[in-house]
Amino acid sequence: NLKHLVDDLLDIARIEAKGSDALNLSPGTVKAIVDECCEAITGDDNSCSLIYEPEKCVWPMLMLDSNKIKQALMNILTNAFKYSKANGLVVVDTTRLTDEFGVAWFGIQVTDQGIGMSQEQLARVGEKFYRADNAGSIPGTGLGVALTSEILALHDGHIEITSQLGQGTQVTLWLPVVDQDELQVAGD
Repeated sequence: NLKHLVDDLLDIARIEAKGSDALNLSPGTVKAIVDECCEAITGDDNSCSLIYEPEKCVWPMLMLDSNKIKQALMNILTNAFKYSKANGLVVVDTTRLTDEFGVAWFGIQVTDQGIGMSQEQLARVGEKFYRADNAGSIPGTGLGVALTSEILALHDGHIEITSQLGQGTQVTLWLPVVDQDELQVAGD
């Protein structure tokens, strides 16, 4: 636990110190990352089941640092499994939307049937070292969501969390979709 805490603290410090220089961005999709994370999390000895159907997903082009996005998604998947009830389901899916400014967004959604959070707890999620009172004896540093938020912010993305106490939580990692015209200009 102490090593994990120190690693998370160092990651946050590096990101805060270097800003966007902490990223190694390249164009690509997140399919391989999501595949790898889902395979890794189901390989752990846990009592939850994962539903992930990549063939039903659409995988747009994004500018991303694969290692950082993998770290962010693993933080969220780990929480989903850690805070879920025995024999619960964790669902990984994707979604897209275009906001009021015409920006196209791609979201990786992780939905669990876990312990959930109250609205008061939800308002504090992402604060460094904050852990909801209902976490009980579940181990953790209180840095995973904060680190994930920092990683997404560096990608010009954001995290969206909805939760209901006793019902579960849905976390969406939102990343901007790359305009194909911009990608071609950057490659010239």
